[in-house]
Amino acid sequence: MVTSVRIFWFAIMTTVIGIVSSFAQNASVTTSVNSNPTRVGSRVQISVTLNNCSSSNGRIPMPQINGLTFLGGPSTSHSSNWVNGTKTSKHIYTYAFSVNTDKDINIPAIKLATSAGTLSSKPFVLKVLGQGEKVPVNSTDKGLGKLATVIEVSKKKVYIGEPIVLVYKIYNQFNALEVREYNIPELKGFWKEEIKEAEEQVWKTQIIDGRRYSVIAVQSIVAFPQQTGTFTIDGFNLKGYLRVNFFSGKNIEANSKAVTIDVMPLPKSKPSGFIGTFNNLTLDSKVQIDSVQVNEAFNMSVTFSGKGNLKLLRAPNIDWPSEFEVFDPEIKDRILINSYGESGERTFKYVVIPRAPGTYSLPKIEVSYFDSRSKKYVETSTSAGNIIVGSSEDEDGLTTFGTKSDVTILNHDIRHINTHLSHWGSRNDGDLKNLLLFLIFILGPILATSAFLFRKRVNSELLDPSGTRSKKARKTLSKALENCSTSPTKEEAFTTLGEALETYLCSKFGLGRSSFSRISAVQTLKAQIGEDEAENWDKLLKTCEMARFAPGALLEVDNSIKEAKRLADVCDQKLNLHKKRNYNEGKIVSSLIVGLLLLGGGGGLAQDIQDEPIHVEEIFTLANEAYANGQYEDAAKLYQEIADDHKCFEVEYNLGNVHYKLNHIGEAILHYERAKLLKPLDDDLRANLLLAELRAIDRIEPLPGVGVDKLVNVIFAGNMYKVWYIFSLLAWTSSFIFLAIKFRWPNSAIAPFTRGGAIVSFILSCIFFLFLYSTHMRVSKSSCAIIMDSRVEVRSMPGVLGMSLFQLHEGTKACLISTENEWTEILLENGNVGWLPTSSLEPI
Repeated sequence: MVTSVRIFWFAIMTTVIGIVSSFAQNASVTTSVNSNPTRVGSRVQISVTLNNCSSSNGRIPMPQINGLTFLGGPSTSHSSNWVNGTKTSKHIYTYAFSVNTDKDINIPAIKLATSAGTLSSKPFVLKVLGQGEKVPVNSTDKGLGKLATVIEVSKKKVYIGEPIVLVYKIYNQFNALEVREYNIPELKGFWKEEIKEAEEQVWKTQIIDGRRYSVIAVQSIVAFPQQTGTFTIDGFNLKGYLRVNFFSGKNIEANSKAVTIDVMPLPKSKPSGFIGTFNNLTLDSKVQIDSVQVNEAFNMSVTFSGKGNLKLLRAPNIDWPSEFEVFDPEIKDRILINSYGESGERTFKYVVIPRAPGTYSLPKIEVSYFDSRSKKYVETSTSAGNIIVGSSEDEDGLTTFGTKSDVTILNHDIRHINTHLSHWGSRNDGDLKNLLLFLIFILGPILATSAFLFRKRVNSELLDPSGTRSKKARKTLSKALENCSTSPTKEEAFTTLGEALETYLCSKFGLGRSSFSRISAVQTLKAQIGEDEAENWDKLLKTCEMARFAPGALLEVDNSIKEAKRLADVCDQKLNLHKKRNYNEGKIVSSLIVGLLLLGGGGGLAQDIQDEPIHVEEIFTLANEAYANGQYEDAAKLYQEIADDHKCFEVEYNLGNVHYKLNHIGEAILHYERAKLLKPLDDDLRANLLLAELRAIDRIEPLPGVGVDKLVNVIFAGNMYKVWYIFSLLAWTSSFIFLAIKFRWPNSAIAPFTRGGAIVSFILSCIFFLFLYSTHMRVSKSSCAIIMDSRVEVRSMPGVLGMSLFQLHEGTKACLISTENEWTEILLENGNVGWLPTSSLEPI
């Protein structure tokens, strides 16, 4: 019975499965793209659809496709339907990509394992449009199509300055269009003003050729052409998204047709006072009163009214009476910009103060313009009439003022020479002086080394107390022997001597005082210093012992003291213990070195002062007098005599002045540049160098920079050499002083900060050393030179076979790059590079 029931249910289930299977539709996999064709950089969506089946593992692997960049995905959607007993299902997986190629893209077949078995989609080609190629719209209609972008222009042929109105519109017949992006093309050669309408941008319905469009004007512009020629306006593009159903859609694009505008030049023979292109321009000037008092201000208004680009109008040229003080005008605009163009008025309001009484005719203003409507020039003028300026009736006398004017420059000349000499440095610094300046930097290391040796000695004494006592034994013995010589009796003297000898031997050889005996001491001495000296020690110790038992048989104590000193010296020599003495000698040597450095430094400075020629001041004074008397050649010789041996700002500056007076522009600029290396911020130098450069023939426009060169010139100027030397010496020495404190006083309050202080000081000293070296190299070996020949050919390669690139003249500054034989490669401030003879250059 049970078996029959099971067979019955199995038959029913088989029948049901067969019926359901008969209702299901055929399974398939399809691949689609939302926008085909597309453009480079566009975003596309590729959808994989599983019809009447599902993925076996729930994932859809999307292969890498050449020409597409993966952006994200997938987004999924699922749907099922029963229609007339037939069930259909759809599973959609959508991926986002970006097009990165301008060639057509092959979308491969997608092969998937599904519930209906392994299925594969069909491959297809995604077409990528080229530059300027139009995107076809899903319509076969002519004209605008279902989606279009249009540039509407009020005029396509205008005169320069004549306004035109451009309106950018979108025409749309789709119901579910989402405008995501549009580009307004740039107007080159036009002055433009945007029209800001009062009402908001909204879609409006418009019937065109019997078809209904939704139209919106996204922007309106009034443009004034500023150049003549033919201009093409293109690039009003739109990107949107057209929704097909609730779950999907596609990208759609539209591009406007190019618009051509011809801008014609104005007719020839422009009249005087021309101000531009306008329509119906009127000019009016007026004042509110007809009489004022002296020094009482009044207003005069000049108003331009009409159509055109009124914002480009500038204040007219007015010939005011010399008794009037006139201030810059205040500008007031009442200008309307709409779809008809630009119109309104611009007013210039002057504040005028008469400084003398009388009746004055207000100035007549005359202008001309081109009327684009009548296509001819129009002249117009206006006058505000007369004004009476009266005297003050409240005062008997009245102070009047004339019109202020700028100071008139009659001539330009260089500023006067410097009359005070400041020695900066000698060109013939000896090796001894340089060595002494360097040796000063050794003071810090010597100080730190002495502190280190002191700390090392202290630590050794702490670690070896017996050795320390041994070293101090001789000193203790010497003091005891002095006490022996002053004892009142022989017995006391020998007793003191014996105790001193016992203490010496115990300290020297590490013997215990409690177990000390003459016999054990002699045995130790025999092993350390030999039998002969040990016997002498034995005799001396026996003599001291006799003081206790037979004081009457004692010898002279002085002889015993001398013998004790001799034996101690021999003992010290035998044991070769001179560390204490060597340490003292080391201290003496260190002190001598420091003293020698100080004496050497002072001697070097004294020698430097002595080496300074006494007659330099006299020569400088004579040169100044020669310059003041107009004897420029004699002054140049005297200044040059000083400059040959000394680096001095005042001498180089004065030499530049002398050569400027002699019309030697190249040499003047050369010496000014040398002075600039020493003191770049001097006002007189900068003014004189500017005048000299104005007299040079070549005008070199430097390339734009970031302003670092000026900062470098100031930091590494010659007058900063001593500053960097002192700073580097202080920082260097401070770093070793911190180390010395750390070694000498390790438990002091500042000891925890000495390590950090030493590191910071050392880093600062390195920086200052770098500044010092850079300053020295900048002053002693300049990388620039001045052209000294009246004219020189700059060639493309060294030698006369090189092509002549350009010519340079006397006074031009150039940077030196390299030298080959008798030719030098230079670099100008404008970036030009070339070769010229080395003899035509003088290094700065």
